[in-house]
Amino acid sequence: MLRGASTQPSAAKLSDGNTSLMLAMALIARIQEFGNPPFIVSCSVGTTAPVHLSAHHLAKYLAERGWTVGFLSTPTSLLHRIRFAANPVVAARFDDWRAGGGWDEMRRIYHYTPLAVVPPSRMVGLDSAWLFRNWPSLTWPSLRSVLTRNGFGTPDLMIADSALMLPVWQALERPRLVYRVTDRNSDFPNRPPILDVLEREFASSAEIVVSTGDALEAYASSLGARKSLCIPNGVDVGHFMAPRPPPPEYATIPSPRAIYIGTIAEWFDGGLVAAAARALPNVSFVVIGPGGERLQALSGLANIHCLGARPFSAIPGYLQHAEVGLIPFRRAEHAAFVDTINPLKLYEYMAAGLAVVSTRFRQIENLDSPAVLVDGEAFSCAVAALAASPSDGSKERDFALRFDWRRQFAPLASRLGI
Repeated sequence: MLRGASTQPSAAKLSDGNTSLMLAMALIARIQEFGNPPFIVSCSVGTTAPVHLSAHHLAKYLAERGWTVGFLSTPTSLLHRIRFAANPVVAARFDDWRAGGGWDEMRRIYHYTPLAVVPPSRMVGLDSAWLFRNWPSLTWPSLRSVLTRNGFGTPDLMIADSALMLPVWQALERPRLVYRVTDRNSDFPNRPPILDVLEREFASSAEIVVSTGDALEAYASSLGARKSLCIPNGVDVGHFMAPRPPPPEYATIPSPRAIYIGTIAEWFDGGLVAAAARALPNVSFVVIGPGGERLQALSGLANIHCLGARPFSAIPGYLQHAEVGLIPFRRAEHAAFVDTINPLKLYEYMAAGLAVVSTRFRQIENLDSPAVLVDGEAFSCAVAALAASPSDGSKERDFALRFDWRRQFAPLASRLGI
């Protein structure tokens, strides 16, 4: 419920249309009295990291509409910084805490990553239910004091995509809540059982549970969602379509180029990419993103170029001056998880005008995109065909335009009355 709107009837007694109208009227009254109320968007990756997820674009969308947004990352710790010293995402989150967070140029988005003195983790000894439920009280400086000092002590809305943020929502006096299900979280390896409990509590407490594809709707329902909304992933079309010069590395990486950009996770099929590189020595394979030991399958091949992480602002240049975008997911070993992925990179590749080759999985088949979908053994042949005869990018850009983030988030804004 909105603060200062205690006379509002229970949403259970109103139709969806009346609920939206009442919420909109309450927000208008609040704005007239106090100015725009603060919202909090939380995500596992901070705004200063080289990886931008849908939550980053949601925060930007809300800020463009005039709201003040606190972008809150899940906690970091000294243990994370030491254990994952080479990971640029971990480093960026730690640096965000050390700097005390910060505001964007328009002072619409405040970003912050809290530091937990004793962090909740899947490691033995740090995986207790008590710690997962109480980590905000073990932050330094106090997370509540940081949020209060920056105007987010009593937010009117919290939008979260991690069950780890349940105790933060509770500490903030339970503002209106939207829980975003972006993956089938229960299938992540080595996930502490308490996170499944917290996720069900979060989903059942939320005003709306948002899923990123129809394959996740059943999962959201199983969590106890009272109301659900499907919002597929999208793309900042302006960011990826605006012409960019080729990046400096391409001076020594000859075309045609086939590129993968994203996290090198368990479901990334490095063996498939390596096999394609061996079969196609005239094609340069570019891999951008943090990956650590999972990149070992790609080592030793002269036409594979692992560049590590690159800032989000630079990514369009790498895509625009390549010929093929790659989505090599390992479905056979991770079917339940992979089938629910609505890949951000598909939209980003296509907004940059890239033809795409992807392994088959349920969600990408349902999108009916121009991507070439293959079973594993046909991957190399598909890459070879597109590298030899590149697309002019028109059908790919037309597809991406249908999924601009402003269009994608509009139904959620309407349902929330904002």
